[in-house]
Amino acid sequence: MTEKLDRLHSVAADYLALHIKHAGDGRSHFRATFSMIIEKQVYPVLMLGTADGRVQDGDAVAILNPDVELLETLGPIINQSSITESVTGKCDGMAHVHYEAYIKRPGNGTRIGKYAPRAELTSPKFDIT
Repeated sequence: MTEKLDRLHSVAADYLALHIKHAGDGRSHFRATFSMIIEKQVYPVLMLGTADGRVQDGDAVAILNPDVELLETLGPIINQSSITESVTGKCDGMAHVHYEAYIKRPGNGTRIGKYAPRAELTSPKFDIT
């Protein structure tokens, strides 16, 4: 599961960096779903976050194979203290990333939270169309 969470972290950091680059002079919020192939199986990913082009920072959460309930309840604004609690038992993994463009680190994204269930991946819970 660690490799899957590392890939999820990398996707979240890249997605966030793209949004920071194109946020302009203000703060933007994003919420998107897309597919990710893991072990030859396509899984949905829910991406939530906030990017600020003015100060070049932001946060993103990538949720692997979320329950439909999470799609209906989670918005783009992330409450850092409750995101892990919100996704526990309702997805196959989560990576929470903070990005500061002025601090150079490998991958430019600092992992500030993660969630991995004890069980292996379940089958995809919905299709991205």
